[in-house]
Amino acid sequence: MSSKVYWVFYDSLSKFQSNPVSTEEAQIMIFKMRPPQMARFYVWTTGWQSWQPLRSYLESDQKNFVSTFTVPVPALPGEDTIKATVKEVLENTQTKTNFKISKDDTKSFSSIRLDEETVSRIVRQESADKHSTFNGEEITWSNIQKPDLDFSNLQQNKQMSRREPRHELKIEVLLISSKGKTFRSRSKNISLSGSLLEDTIPFDYYDIAFDVIVINNHTADPSKSRVKMQARTVGDGLTQRIHYQNPTEQQKKSLQSLLEDYLEVQKRSLSKTG
Repeated sequence: MSSKVYWVFYDSLSKFQSNPVSTEEAQIMIFKMRPPQMARFYVWTTGWQSWQPLRSYLESDQKNFVSTFTVPVPALPGEDTIKATVKEVLENTQTKTNFKISKDDTKSFSSIRLDEETVSRIVRQESADKHSTFNGEEITWSNIQKPDLDFSNLQQNKQMSRREPRHELKIEVLLISSKGKTFRSRSKNISLSGSLLEDTIPFDYYDIAFDVIVINNHTADPSKSRVKMQARTVGDGLTQRIHYQNPTEQQKKSLQSLLEDYLEVQKRSLSKTG
């Protein structure tokens, strides 16, 4: 059995790096991108020595992905249409990961790198897809050359400056899609208007409204244990950020009480250990 190939994407505008995804998932992601967005993405896959500009890679003679497909106008491709097209592409092409780029394509490399957790996750996923003879040392942090990217001149999103005050709390956040799928993560920071999560949000939650439940597992007060709202993802590309959609004043008060209770519990815990 051949090993499964995994891909990692980096959005140079939002500075977010995706979790490793399969070739099929990567193709769906590419189909969902608007052409102007592709210029800001970089891609890396198993066996590559460096990150590649996504647009340059798609315009090369690679056989893994197609970047465009035609659908009747004004109809837009639905999830089933995209998946069917992806399946057809994958069944009629073979994996090819040897991609060469010119030196000019790498002039701006300066500060992006795969973190060790991502590399370890790729190793674990590939190990599960191979026979027991797979040598996990074939992919290690030390033998991956990680060029840097300099995005210091990128403009900051003006909307970010108008956010509610944020709390850097690692609190549980549960996303529930309209189809009943769930995604569980923890917040890096959270406010009364939204949250930045620790994990990249899956495709099921993009461009739609979904339920979000903020969960406080450390409270003794049931009224401060969870708050349910509607939310949407923030940004056009890969993202870890959600924005609460039209929360009521009562929902904001409940969330404020939950966060204050969580902070108080953490303070008491620290004072005991101190």
